[in-house]
Amino acid sequence: MRVPCSGDSRPPSPSNRTATVVAVKDIRQGEEVCIDYIGAKRLRWSAPMRRRRLLREYLFECACPLCSGAAP
Repeated sequence: MRVPCSGDSRPPSPSNRTATVVAVKDIRQGEEVCIDYIGAKRLRWSAPMRRRRLLREYLFECACPLCSGAAP
């Protein structure tokens, strides 16, 4: 699973040991499933702000289309 800022699913609840991923928009057969670590409210943040937050909290540098400026 990739982790772009605008995912098509949400991560599972940590309350149990199963991993159930829930689609939040249509995912075509063969399309990669991506989870969203930052939530819809933070999509309004600037790309540098989102990238800093993800690096600080999740220890990765986001290069998704929204953060890299490649989004349509």
